[in-house]
Amino acid sequence: MKGLIMKRVLPIITSVTLIILFSAISYGDERMRKNITLDGATAIAVKEAAGEVVKIKFEKGCYKFKVRTNDGRYEYIYIHAADGSVIKKGEMVSDKKGEE
Repeated sequence: MKGLIMKRVLPIITSVTLIILFSAISYGDERMRKNITLDGATAIAVKEAAGEVVKIKFEKGCYKFKVRTNDGRYEYIYIHAADGSVIKKGEMVSDKKGEE
């Protein structure tokens, strides 16, 4: 009797586990999707810190911009690639003169 129950229950448990696992993986991929184009993210960054974009990186689901503002400061701005929200913004601080 135990063998019969295990033969029926084990495949069900395995199937449910696999469904949960693949759902979690799919959700993770969805979070990394880029719904905002680079041009769109650039427009948002320039609006946040008026100036010229000097460097762009894409990491961990967001665009990272280095902007030289019109008054000569450098600011960094993180734009979420999925929805275009500003995640983080701040002025760059330099230890060496003329470098960030």
